[in-house]
Amino acid sequence: MANLITNTALSYYEKAVLERTRKLGDRVYGVLKLSEEVRMKLYEEIVEKLSKYSEYGVKIKITGSRIEFQFQEEVPKFYRVGLYMSEGTKIKNSNTLIFSTSIPETLYCILRAFKTSSIYFEYYFKSFKTGKISPIFNITVKDYEILEYINNVHLLINELNRVLLFKAQFLAGTIDGDGAIDNDSVRISTHPGDKLFEVIRNIIPEEYLRYYSSKYMVRISTVYLRKLELLRLLLHYVLTFKKRKRLEELLRRM
Repeated sequence: MANLITNTALSYYEKAVLERTRKLGDRVYGVLKLSEEVRMKLYEEIVEKLSKYSEYGVKIKITGSRIEFQFQEEVPKFYRVGLYMSEGTKIKNSNTLIFSTSIPETLYCILRAFKTSSIYFEYYFKSFKTGKISPIFNITVKDYEILEYINNVHLLINELNRVLLFKAQFLAGTIDGDGAIDNDSVRISTHPGDKLFEVIRNIIPEEYLRYYSSKYMVRISTVYLRKLELLRLLLHYVLTFKKRKRLEELLRRM
């Protein structure tokens, strides 16, 4: 589904117009924009191509300036909290959560995680150095069930330390967001001052946790994850195919 959305968006790239340039570090990108008319044609094509998913209980429709997705089921709430803390932000003075990504695997996880979500798309980033083109998808959701944990980190920490299954679900969400699985550790992008960093620091024993300030990243030792059977539990909740395969490889070595 996410690959189909991304590839369809890429097929409209030639119709976009350069609006401005943007510098990120030492890299310069062109920001290209679709007109409203072209964007609506893109939406219609995406909805038509995705119509086959209706037989699996997925409802997809255009609502105003967005494409709305409705799934019959959502993933566990602590997975959604972890995914939000890794990839999302809350719109100021609002209960709306927003995610922004150009990665198909991450897009899939966001859409699949929530019962109802909406995609807004009109911009592409183009790297002047490599020529790579990336469609930027903004996904908004309202999820009142997880707001109390987003707004109260101490409550979240207590719940994750109280039930091992909740901890596994939360870590699965952070891994699917901006995490990676190595032979000796799980890497998660975060930094001091970030709520995610505070949570991880309080649910993982210090001796199994390392922070790399130069990379804004924490490593959680797989020794700890094996010890508590968290590796096996993660396999039930991680959605990204490649990351699930890495977990399976690690488990086979146990």
